[in-house]
Formats: sequence, structure tokens, C-alpha cells
Amino acid sequence: MKRYAAIQGPTPIFVRWALEQPCELRELSEVRFVESSFRQLRSFRELSLARIEDRVVEGVAIHPDAHIDFPAAALGFSQTEVCYTAGGWETVNRACANCPANVATKVASPANNIRGRQPTDDSSLSGIAAGCFGFLSNDINFDWLQMTRGQYLESARYHQRDRDNASQLNNFEVSEAAGNSELDLIQLFQELTDQAAKQKLRCLFGEFSTVWATIWSVTKYSNQQLELLQKVISTVRKKISNLVSMQQNDSTKLKNQALPVIRDLADLSRGIEAAIVHRIPFHAESIPSGFVDGQHWTLPRHCRRCKAVWNDKLGCLSCLELGQLQEVIKLKVIGIRPYLQLESMLGNARVKELLLARQTSSQALE
Repeated sequence: MKRYAAIQGPTPIFVRWALEQPCELRELSEVRFVESSFRQLRSFRELSLARIEDRVVEGVAIHPDAHIDFPAAALGFSQTEVCYTAGGWETVNRACANCPANVATKVASPANNIRGRQPTDDSSLSGIAAGCFGFLSNDINFDWLQMTRGQYLESARYHQRDRDNASQLNNFEVSEAAGNSELDLIQLFQELTDQAAKQKLRCLFGEFSTVWATIWSVTKYSNQQLELLQKVISTVRKKISNLVSMQQNDSTKLKNQALPVIRDLADLSRGIEAAIVHRIPFHAESIPSGFVDGQHWTLPRHCRRCKAVWNDKLGCLSCLELGQLQEVIKLKVIGIRPYLQLESMLGNARVKELLLARQTSSQALE
């Protein structure tokens, strides 16, 4: 069955992280641990969100963008198929309900929060699953969790300005940050970290030109490193919240733009706290800006040590003489798994029935 790339065009600098907690839902592997966490557990996370948002109809989880007027474009997946290897949703829910590593934000998406639920940090109220991994993008306009659901309209709008330049991939050049964001996290991390903290960062992590490169230069963290990282994250969270609350003009736009990064910083902070308190190994991986052409996700020449884009004349501008060249990497595209085209699974008539049932249920609950 055909699967689709979730993202087309440039991808910004971002960090992905995961907690290494023994779990019956996944295999623990030291090889590309963070990436494997996302690929193995994303289906459970998406199912739990669909259940929270009342999008599971007769055993089928329906994409939040699915509309009854466009059944052929509707995406979804079978709850039974997603949970088959785990032994059913009850097994998934039981494994995650009291897991100390299940730290993801416990709130439904605003557009789908039809029962008026309020954000909560109590996992027993939310039923969220697989909250032991997350993302943090330098560009607040790029919401990884939403983009990898297959948000086609947002993805197309975000990348429209770059589509005509896709041929430039043959002579690959990318900027340090794809997109046009009002909040640049790399800049905020740099500006908000005082000199004493920067000196301590150098002692614990090594010498780098930016705070961002410093804190994401390791893949597995010591407790000392985590405690300092938590302080840096906390400072940035407070600053972004203050910027949003102080914005006078077009504050709604900035607030909506900032919601994903506020959520991602909150998840990251809880993940670090869980790692410290429960002594759970914390892994993070910094990914340089790249480009998706629909078939491959290409990462340009970059520094293996800090992941900064490589300057062909000067080398790594962050690590200087310590920099190590990593040649271009081609990866599999990030798909929208577990979502599939429902029509190809169930047929047009059945998809219409499910969308109508969901619409009726939503109207009854409003």
C-alpha cells in the first residue's frame, strides 16, 4: 500500500530526544536509539492522541484534517493493526499509564479538543501513550509532530517558496535555519545564557561557538550535564512565555506560532526531570538543516562533532580546528505512518460512513 512522505522541501535545524526506559512495547537498541524510538513508538502516540481527541470511530483512527466532503483524501489507520504486536490497546495503555518516562504534554490539539479539556500534567487523565520521545526545532513555524502527521496544506504553504529551487539540491547549499521564524531558538539560547553558565557549559561539554551547539554536542548525558541543561531550558521557556504575553500587536498570531515550541520545551523539560529523578538515560541527537525531495531526506556536509553546516573554505565555524567533516547523508524520508489513505483500505462508501459518524458524534458532544 502506498505511503507518503510527510515533508517536502527544506527541514530546519532540530533536536530529537528520547528516554531509555525498559519497555514491553519496543526494543532497546544503542544503534540510532533516538531515531528508533520515534519509528517504533510513534504509532502508539498517534493512537492515544486520536483517542483523546475522540477521533477513533468503530476501531478506525481518523486524521484530524479528514473532512466529510473529501473522503478520497481522508487518512487514518486501524487501531487493531497498530496494537497487534503489543497485544491490544489495553496492553499499550497499561505499559504507559504509570511509566516515569511518559512525559509528553497531556493535552489534545486545540482544534480537536471538542470536550473542552484543559491541559494537564496528569497522565492518568489523558491516556497519552509513548510520551518518552520528542523534538525541538529551531524554527517555531516547523512543528515536527504535526508535519509528520501529514499536514499537507501547512507543509505545502511552508515550502512553496522553495519548490522552484528544488534543482539546487544537486549543488547542495542550505542556510543554518530553514524558514522565517519570529523566534530563533539558537539566538535565544545564546542571549539568555549568562557568562557563568557558559563557562560551566564549556567545562561539562567542551568548547563550541554557540550554546545550542554546546548543549547538543553529546548523545548520552550525565546528571551534571542534565541539571545544567535543565536550567538553560527553563530560562528559554520563561523568556518565550514573556514575549508572547507582552506582545501587543498581532499577539494571537505569535501565540499560535509559539504554542508548538512551548509544548516541545515543556516536554523536553519533563523528560530531563524524569531522567534526573528516576535515573533514566537521556539521549539527544542534533540534526542539521536538510532537504526532502520526496524520495530522500538529504543532510548536507556538516560537522560530525556539533552538526553545524560545513564551510568548504573554513571548515566548522563552531568547532574550529576540532571539527570533523561528515559527508552528505541520504536518509529515508519521514513518512506519515501509521496514517494511510482510508479509501484504499476500506473503499469510498465505508470511508463516508465513518466520516459521517465522526461528524455526528462531534456535533453531539459540542
